[in-house]
Amino acid sequence: TIALIDGNFRRTLEETGLTYDKEVEMIANAYRKGLYTKAFCTTPEEARKMVDAGCDNIIAHGGNTKGGTIGS
Repeated sequence: TIALIDGNFRRTLEETGLTYDKEVEMIANAYRKGLYTKAFCTTPEEARKMVDAGCDNIIAHGGNTKGGTIGS
């Protein structure tokens, strides 16, 4: 998910069209096909977008790993 990426790398991805909204589109397409869907969200806005897209299961990131990969 692009939700966990920030900074320059995130901006570069978004400039090439790889955005969180693309993930929302993918979830909406899967929902329309009857597939069970699960999405990773880091903000209430992202969660609302996924709910509106029909997502079955929201994984909410609470920010508990802000200290990096070796500590909170």
